[in-house]
Amino acid sequence: MNKMSKIEKDVKEMLETIAKTKLSKDPWPTYGSLTKTIKNKLCKLGKDFGFSICGHKNEWPGWLFDVTWLKYSGDYLVEVPLILECEWNPDDDEIYDDFYKLVIGKATHRVMIFEKRGEEEIKRVMDTFEKMVRKYKFTEIGDRYLFAGLNWNTGIFDFRLFIVD
Repeated sequence: MNKMSKIEKDVKEMLETIAKTKLSKDPWPTYGSLTKTIKNKLCKLGKDFGFSICGHKNEWPGWLFDVTWLKYSGDYLVEVPLILECEWNPDDDEIYDDFYKLVIGKATHRVMIFEKRGEEEIKRVMDTFEKMVRKYKFTEIGDRYLFAGLNWNTGIFDFRLFIVD
């Protein structure tokens, strides 16, 4: 089993907390309010790590991805610690279109949040994500992906860490 980094553990914990608090109060929130909550908390987490943030109401609005963490040395970008896409439309094609952005993006951590109406559907989508990554010509050993599938039947996120071997 792959070991999560500190960033991956913190993102996972943040999403679990959102599911427990926000979804327990409002089991059917609007996608917009759920996305806003996730982006705000993820942007705060990135700032806590000391990164510049592209995302909801931060240094820059959404830039290439729904949320991007940037690390600079002086005036130069030296690392993209995290990129994230969030797709609430349960249609597979919509989910895969957003996921492809992560596949072609270069970052230390890639996070994909999506929703499906059951554990088997979530597993199937995550399995497809892995196939998409493995088929991409420029995938590299060590590329890291955290998949977070929100199960609307339970209100709980299912997670999978995928590290290319």
